[in-house]
Amino acid sequence: MKKHFYTGLILLVITIFDSCDTEEVVQEKVKAASVGSIHLYQEELIKDIPSGLSKEDSLLFIDNLVANWIEDQIVLQKAEEVLPQAAKDVKDRLDNYRKSLIIYAYEQQFIKERLDTSVSTSEVEKYYAAHTDDFMLKDYIVKVLYLKISKSTPDIDKPQLYFRLEQENDINEMRYYADLYAVNFHYDPDQWLFFEDVLKVIPLEEVNTESFLRKKKKIMFEDENFIYFINVIDFTLKDAISPLSFEKEKIKTILLNFRTIDLRNKLREDLYNDAIKAQQVQTY
Repeated sequence: MKKHFYTGLILLVITIFDSCDTEEVVQEKVKAASVGSIHLYQEELIKDIPSGLSKEDSLLFIDNLVANWIEDQIVLQKAEEVLPQAAKDVKDRLDNYRKSLIIYAYEQQFIKERLDTSVSTSEVEKYYAAHTDDFMLKDYIVKVLYLKISKSTPDIDKPQLYFRLEQENDINEMRYYADLYAVNFHYDPDQWLFFEDVLKVIPLEEVNTESFLRKKKKIMFEDENFIYFINVIDFTLKDAISPLSFEKEKIKTILLNFRTIDLRNKLREDLYNDAIKAQQVQTY
């Protein structure tokens, strides 16, 4: 249970509210609490008080700060007493972590200022051709049109007529109808989707996936509440080589990662060479 320390802090809060400039509140270091030889000073508390608090709320806030600080110090000092080596290891790890953060921040700034993020089509195609074995599909992918509408939707005969995309203007009619009534609608002739994700929206049951896709089926079906339309425009089977258009963004990311690594290595190499030339490095 936390103890309360109102008595020793009332004067501090009153002083804060009576002062026009909080920087002048503490003229010298005044202790607010101590645990063993470790002290918490009033000036450390003042800087943590949020603006806009009443005297009463400030008193409660400071009281909680002091109580938490005391509890933490008690546990910390006991831990350092019982586990001195472990405490030292933690400090070492924190120091190493701080160094890593500073190095990482500098490298990221250096890379951000110099990284060319434009990746040409020819670069993507070249990488794809050289690494086709890395792009084997683990699932079926499709280019597809699908529509999900409520059974109460009007003019259901219209999507039945247009979803097969047999006429040039059918897709425009489908888009117009979908804008008005669709619960879910998708059509993008350039976008590949995992067929597994399509089935989450269009719940085909007991379907032989490979057979269904090979036939590029165009079907309409319904359940208790909805009517569904699906038209498979194109597909690639599982365990086949993934099409370039499906892997394009992934390849761009890979190539940018390579550039990032090259820039980081160049930074380190240049700094090392500069330090050697300046005779800043000595080994013994």
